Amino acid sequence: MGVKMYLAIDESVKLNEQKIDVLHTAPNKVIFRAIVQTVDDVNRNGRIYPKKDMEEAVNNLKDRIQTKTFGGELDHPMVVGSQEEQWARHVTYAFSDASHCINEIYFEGNKIMAEIETLSTPKGYALAGLVGKDKVIVGFSVRAISDNVSQKDGNEVVSGPITIIAYDCVSFPSHSIAYLTKIIKTENYEQKMNCTDGICGLTEHMNKYHYNNGILLKEKAEIKVDKKLYDWYKSNNFRI
Repeated sequence: MGVKMYLAIDESVKLNEQKIDVLHTAPNKVIFRAIVQTVDDVNRNGRIYPKKDMEEAVNNLKDRIQTKTFGGELDHPMVVGSQEEQWARHVTYAFSDASHCINEIYFEGNKIMAEIETLSTPKGYALAGLVGKDKVIVGFSVRAISDNVSQKDGNEVVSGPITIIAYDCVSFPSHSIAYLTKIIKTENYEQKMNCTDGICGLTEHMNKYHYNNGILLKEKAEIKVDKKLYDWYKSNNFRI
């Protein structure tokens, strides 16, 4: 019996200038809409993704989207090492490098649209800053595998079954309209700290849960700080 050969696909799109409808801006959490891929056309890497096959691939993401375990990383992962190591990394959506999750994914004609939420990770905060603060028009690129690739007019047709690993955020993806289209919501947690008499209490939207070594202790979190240090910060006009 022969061994199936799978094509590992990293798709990288030229970012066009585009007017963005910005409703709110803030650096910590951003929810936005983007075109993440197109179908039935030739992308810049000379690949075609038939719509019927991508509809099946997208439909298979429902459980992962529901549990917020489908999203992407900030740039495609760059791996040096053996072919096996590169393959293992390609097919892994790594939380350690995750920048966003996808809350919703759907078709509009030949466009695959997504509602994207930045995560509370270092890469997630970086992406939130790029989008919410710096107004960067970020692009998106699919990471997928398929064992059914054929040739048509000099282009590769990537047919089903297709397994989508992630939609990574990139600066230069291959589908020419795969970019951010609208910022829906932003949240800022920085200015929600109240300090009185040396006690810093996290305000309501940050203090619902308080954990210590993974154990839920209570709903209201209080952080005790050194009174002298607090007075010094306050006297020197530091915003706490």
